[in-house]
Amino acid sequence: MKNKNHNGFTLIEMLVVVLIIGILAGIALPQYDRAVEKARAAEPQIILKDMFRAQQGCLLKTEDIDKCQLSNYWENSSFEPPSELTDDCTEFSPCFKTKYWEYWAEDFLYAARIKDNEIIAELYIGLLDENSNPSVRSIMCDNWTEEDYCQKIGM
Repeated sequence: MKNKNHNGFTLIEMLVVVLIIGILAGIALPQYDRAVEKARAAEPQIILKDMFRAQQGCLLKTEDIDKCQLSNYWENSSFEPPSELTDDCTEFSPCFKTKYWEYWAEDFLYAARIKDNEIIAELYIGLLDENSNPSVRSIMCDNWTEEDYCQKIGM
């Protein structure tokens, strides 16, 4: 028997290593995507809460809910958007935009997650409940596409 010195890996060993790396990547990438979206969803939650506090302040100051909603919101609230108001919105105007989100005020205060120039989900909060009764609310989430974005970000 001759003693052979092997300098390297066999093809089978390389295939096994590549297969293991592929399996680990297949498990890790969806988790990474979820973590990135949760981080992106933190921005609108902070901004919507600031908008909501400004809306509450408007209501305390004016005692008129109509002055604190819709396009009147931008005139009567103390909220300062992080970017200029624009009419170049995916759905509703006026709004302001950040890299991944659009924000606007109607009966509720809204943030829409924009992906490929389409709304895939929206977060919202408002002074009134569905029956127009005064209510302090938490931020709610609605999906606009089949992708369950709200579940992905833990809402």
